[in-house]
Amino acid sequence: RYVFLNKAIENLLGYRPKELVGKYRPDFSANRKRAEEQIKEILSEKKVIREEMDFYNKNGEKVTVEHILAPIEEGGDVKYIIGVSRDVTELKKAREDLAFSEQRYKSLVEFTDDSIYLVDKECRYLFMNKKHLSRLGVSLREIVGKSYGDFHTEEETEKFKKAVEEVFRASKPLQQEHKSLRDGRWFLRTFSPVRDREGEVVAVTVVSKNIDFIKKTEEELRAKKEELESFVYRVSHDLRAPLITISGFVDLLKRDVEKGDKGKIKEDLEMIERGVKRMNSYISDLLHLSRIGRVVNPPVKVNFKVVVEKALKMLKEKIKSKKIKVEIADEFPEVEVDCDRMVEALVNILDNSIVHAGSQPNAKIEIGFYREGGEYIFFVRDNGPGIDQIEHEKIFQLFYKGKDSKGTGVGLAIVKKIIEHHGGRVWIDSRKGEGCTLLFTLPEK
Repeated sequence: RYVFLNKAIENLLGYRPKELVGKYRPDFSANRKRAEEQIKEILSEKKVIREEMDFYNKNGEKVTVEHILAPIEEGGDVKYIIGVSRDVTELKKAREDLAFSEQRYKSLVEFTDDSIYLVDKECRYLFMNKKHLSRLGVSLREIVGKSYGDFHTEEETEKFKKAVEEVFRASKPLQQEHKSLRDGRWFLRTFSPVRDREGEVVAVTVVSKNIDFIKKTEEELRAKKEELESFVYRVSHDLRAPLITISGFVDLLKRDVEKGDKGKIKEDLEMIERGVKRMNSYISDLLHLSRIGRVVNPPVKVNFKVVVEKALKMLKEKIKSKKIKVEIADEFPEVEVDCDRMVEALVNILDNSIVHAGSQPNAKIEIGFYREGGEYIFFVRDNGPGIDQIEHEKIFQLFYKGKDSKGTGVGLAIVKKIIEHHGGRVWIDSRKGEGCTLLFTLPEK
């Protein structure tokens, strides 16, 4: 029970000292059990206790009190307990706010996918979040005293150092795109000033966001734009050729009609008709190419040998007339594809090989596959005259035709689009005079 209290108790709990004299101290505690345990521990163990505890003030409100309780002995026994208390309600609230702030900081800094780190003017690391530690493959202890240059190339360090210097000089944030020489990925780095109480910049926070997907998408869009521009040019060029033919023979037709030359009129009409058919063939191929990827059949699991057999059946007469020997692998894997489109692609590939291999006395075409890096690599190999290396990329361009080609130059462009639509790649391996192998990939799964 209280036997004496100074006047400060009134500021602490709102009671005047005489109102509490004789009252049982644990009755005013928000944790009565612990208050009683404190008394027992001091009496039995004669120890000093320093603790925080909530008490109720005169208005019934909780007040957090930090107290130091110590025994006063007489004749070896504890006769009194002296206590010194102070109101730490605001301190407790500040600690709770700080804990909340730290938790929010952890949520923002430690659970983000962005790399976040703090550097001083000399580019020494002051802090680094877990994401960036994992990127560098180091622990927090290992970066102490280390600088940016300890983990990056001289070129990267110089670029980084200039950015940090600019933030210190201008006292405002800046952004820069950065391609990592470590793994080739792109990042958007935001450098922000950290100021002291006087407003002076004392450090720089760097937030590094992975924008690799965005950059690759930009590159793909740029490539598509260039491809589209090239496509428009080639289309306009190749469609103009039959139009010029038609226009020329229309003029001739007018003159021959005036002369009444029936033989020439017939020739003129035949040439005009040929030009119209040629243009129609171009337009049909273009429309067909545009539908690939938009008009598709559901993918089905099929053994690739079925695709090979269907393609060979469609080209049976052409192969027979050219006396070409065709060899196919004994076994083929199961793939998940749009079967009709894949047959179409293989027909175009084989048709190309038939045209070139058919000029040889012992013409031969091989069809096979092998597995590598989680994908199947299929190939069609012929013993034709081969293709010059400078033409390897060109042959997949729309309307590109070799000197012996009689088609529209769309076949292999269709092949490329079909294979890419299935998540694969297509290329050729050939040298002049050594035959040609066209290869394409399909994913195992």
